[in-house]
Amino acid sequence: MAFIKRLSTLSLHVLPNASVGILASNRATMHSFPKCDFLLDNEVQGSGFYLPELDEPEHCNAQNTALWELHTLQRHYHPAVRQFAAHLCQGAPSEGSAALGVQLSRRSPVELFGDYSVRDMTFNPPVAPPGTKKKDRTIGATLLDTELQRRVQSVLTAAEETQLDFTATQHTAHTPTHH
Repeated sequence: MAFIKRLSTLSLHVLPNASVGILASNRATMHSFPKCDFLLDNEVQGSGFYLPELDEPEHCNAQNTALWELHTLQRHYHPAVRQFAAHLCQGAPSEGSAALGVQLSRRSPVELFGDYSVRDMTFNPPVAPPGTKKKDRTIGATLLDTELQRRVQSVLTAAEETQLDFTATQHTAHTPTHH
């Protein structure tokens, strides 16, 4: 339990590929040691407090904590991290609606770490490009009087039509001033 808790805490602080690998390791550990599902119940109370800073995991009272990290990871920006976190929150079932898909469940933590690596500056799965829809500038226009609306619209139109040339340089003579 202490091992799973420490890895779950670590999974909050690493890149998505490492987080997926850690969560996959936690899944395998939970399947091997079913009593670890105690960590999924936040109402279990034992004697003592969870002490994460202890060097000896056996004595840190891991049975007195919960895997709250999984709830945070369910809101992660990476879809695979979210999937694994939701799966683990449900007790890591092998079948049913909360089971992982074959693409995640049949791969080892090391394989998942490599699959979701950002080493080549790519995101797996690919991110859709932002839309090209122009912003609607009518919000708040009803609050302006017509003359101010006309001036604002002319400034916005001029700004959209202006082409900026960052390659042009302006030469000005600089004369030092003496005080």
